[in-house]
Amino acid sequence: MLIVTGSLSLDILKQKERFPGRRGNGSDHVLYPLNFRTYAKVVGGLELQEGDIDNLNAAVDANRPYDRKLRDLLEAYMESGGFPLAIQDKHQYGRVSPETERAYLDWMKGDWNKAGKSDRYMKEVFSYLCRARGTPVSWNNISTETSIRSSHTARSYIETLESMHAVLVLHKIKPDGQIEYKKNKKIHFTDPFIYRIACNYTGSEYSYEWAVEAVSAAHLSRIAETYYWRGKTECDIVALRDGRQIGFEITTGVKRWKAPWHLKKRYLLDKKNVHLYLSGIQGR
Repeated sequence: MLIVTGSLSLDILKQKERFPGRRGNGSDHVLYPLNFRTYAKVVGGLELQEGDIDNLNAAVDANRPYDRKLRDLLEAYMESGGFPLAIQDKHQYGRVSPETERAYLDWMKGDWNKAGKSDRYMKEVFSYLCRARGTPVSWNNISTETSIRSSHTARSYIETLESMHAVLVLHKIKPDGQIEYKKNKKIHFTDPFIYRIACNYTGSEYSYEWAVEAVSAAHLSRIAETYYWRGKTECDIVALRDGRQIGFEITTGVKRWKAPWHLKKRYLLDKKNVHLYLSGIQGR
């Protein structure tokens, strides 16, 4: 096993492409922040059942005896995310310290600065994403709502954040499986702590409901290709499994969902069960 680390994650990702034919038979493993199931094991000491997205309900039922504790753990996770220093702060002091938040913001600034992105433009992009709250947007939307002006430049800023594993871009998928890359995209922060950093950095209002949707999308993206659907009906997240589309709708309030006709398998995650579903999703 070869473990490669460094201060610039973007550069590490690019360097691996410079070894065509010399990589052997190994595979790449990206070390993500802890997902909620692993967090509940590390922080809460819980041994939880995990399930495939084809049959998540079995894992939900198996983990239901820990309902109250999982609910409390999710509240803490939504503040610290899966980052070690933030988790340690939350566990020891009951909150994430400004110093820890600043350290992770400086890490992100260092990465995007070395990629040639300015702090001022990136702050405007963060602010726009916080206002959009997962609403499908275009590159042109971002450019017209910021000082960037160019849709191509706006796209490059989002792609930089995507390469840093700071945001997740969901494209629209049609019922027949065609991916509509030119349509508006949903852009989620990949970790609730990164979202809190973005809100505090830009003075934006925090949305718990969007944070939960973003966490759900990020968790599912580690084990499946993820998209969204919007037509006469909509679905927040569509995961692909062997060519089949599996729908996930996320709500923390009172919401009636008319499921799209083409999604034969679907889940509704609400405030009564979202902690149980997140505790059962496979992945690292």
